[in-house]
Amino acid sequence: MDNNQGFQRWQFATLSADTPSQRRSGEAQEPPTVPEDELAKIRSAAQAEGYAAGFASGRADAADAVAAEAAHLRTLAGALDAARVRLLEDTAQALLVLAADIAQHILRAELTCNPAALLPAVREAMDLAGNGAHPQLFLNPGDVDFVRRHLADDLAVRDWRLTEDARIEPGGCRAVNADGTVDATLAARWQRAAAALGVRPPVVAPPPASPVPEDA
Repeated sequence: MDNNQGFQRWQFATLSADTPSQRRSGEAQEPPTVPEDELAKIRSAAQAEGYAAGFASGRADAADAVAAEAAHLRTLAGALDAARVRLLEDTAQALLVLAADIAQHILRAELTCNPAALLPAVREAMDLAGNGAHPQLFLNPGDVDFVRRHLADDLAVRDWRLTEDARIEPGGCRAVNADGTVDATLAARWQRAAAALGVRPPVVAPPPASPVPEDA
């Protein structure tokens, strides 16, 4: 009997001889393939999301810019309106001052042409002075004789004494008695009239007060 019948030599398998399962596990894995229409949808969604984010950011920035510009315009409008009001007030004040100044010049011209125009002011000063003792009427030297002639009866009622005072402008007077003084000079009368009209006349230092009459 042949002992070699059916005998095969056994050999170690080489290390490079991988089994089919080993070859399958060692093969490089191919990335999954995404259909082109899916890629198009992803790109479209990403673009839309980026556009929406950019649009929202731009709209917020634009809203902030518009709000800041609106606030600036409101401030500018308020400043312009305040300037307009001041201009109107200054113009009205200037016109009133001009009117008062013109009236003052007209009064002086009237007194020059018609000295009798001072008589109402003298009577008013005498009445306002009241019944204080030792009444004295201070007048411009050029007005003393005229007042004495035309108001003789009024002066005699309370024994008014007329006194020349060169500091008083023609057409004005100052009535003084023991109770006080009534200033009816042109400057004082003009300032009172200007104040009644709301005019701010220039500040003028008042002349020295007439002395209080002493008992003769």
